[in-house]
Amino acid sequence: MVVRITSLLGLKPETVLINKGTTVIWVNQMSEGVEIVFTAKQVTRACLSPTNFAITKEGSFKSGMIPTKGVASLCFIENGKFDYVVSTQAVRDSSPAEPVKPLAGKIVVE
Repeated sequence: MVVRITSLLGLKPETVLINKGTTVIWVNQMSEGVEIVFTAKQVTRACLSPTNFAITKEGSFKSGMIPTKGVASLCFIENGKFDYVVSTQAVRDSSPAEPVKPLAGKIVVE
């Protein structure tokens, strides 16, 4: 399953419905690097060899910086709903008075 990250259309698709053992590939089509951060239920188990994801000190997966035209992938082996945001430099640099909202998506694993 491929999720495209774009400036104009956002995440396509925003919600992904998959079976256990399916790999999701995020393709960054924005003009800047992005990161994927799971916000509610954390991904703590995955198939071997994720691309551009690492395990945090807390034991969950978070992507590294995905460059323009770069990809990240993660194979989901846990059932559940995994909400995530795509963070950009503009989101990180925005002021509290004028916050830039990150793109939000969901992976549903059955």
